[in-house]
Amino acid sequence: MKGLTSLFIVYYALIVGYIGIIDQESSVGSLLKLAIVLAGIMVLVVWSSFMLSLLYHEQLRDKKKRMNVIFFSLYSEGFLFMMVIPYTYKHVSPLILLLILFGLFTVNYMLWVSVVATVKQRGLSLNVSLWRIVKMGEALEHTALISSMTTLDRLSYVFAVACAIVEDSVFFSSIVVGILLLSIKPVRRLEEMTTFGVVVHKEYVVAKVMYYSVYLFTIGWHLYFPNLTTFLIGVCSILALKLCMGKVMEDTYHKVQRNEI
Repeated sequence: MKGLTSLFIVYYALIVGYIGIIDQESSVGSLLKLAIVLAGIMVLVVWSSFMLSLLYHEQLRDKKKRMNVIFFSLYSEGFLFMMVIPYTYKHVSPLILLLILFGLFTVNYMLWVSVVATVKQRGLSLNVSLWRIVKMGEALEHTALISSMTTLDRLSYVFAVACAIVEDSVFFSSIVVGILLLSIKPVRRLEEMTTFGVVVHKEYVVAKVMYYSVYLFTIGWHLYFPNLTTFLIGVCSILALKLCMGKVMEDTYHKVQRNEI
């Protein structure tokens, strides 16, 4: 747990470092900011991988809401401070940004400390939970779900790059249409989620419609607001599918726990 706490603190330290050089527009400054962003993503991914083992643990169900709050907060803060603030920092004092970040860090750290205390008090083993996560991954590896979701994630990265560098609306629209065409097969294969008994067909259909609708909406939005808000909207496209996938992963984790897999 000390390692997870260290990653938690390092993540916020990276955001502070990013704010410190946010006004550097030289090539060196841009490279430093890029390095910090990549480091932040790596730290968050590693931290999240370990957190899943706690989030799915049956003896921590009473702390699940707190862990979800921490999850959402860390991801949204990273996106806000590293993606949105660079476009608005000229209108906001760095001191104010640091004060806001300190307040968020304090709240999240208090929530995190309570989770750590519960884990220690109940004598839970993180190694056992991690083994179950590995077994869960092995069980889902034989399905089309992991590869399909990975494909959609990669397409969302393409969309993010397009939002950052493409200003021409026609070119942007062509990229989005291309993403949607490439998404047809993986989205269709994700219907396999309904066979696990935790995602009903109606949920899958709603998630699928949301995926296509949000991407199409960004085309019209980009015509009038060709800025980062387009990306903020586009991020929501895959959200419903991710939630359905989360249900499948949790169900598989508990089956591993009950030795059903």
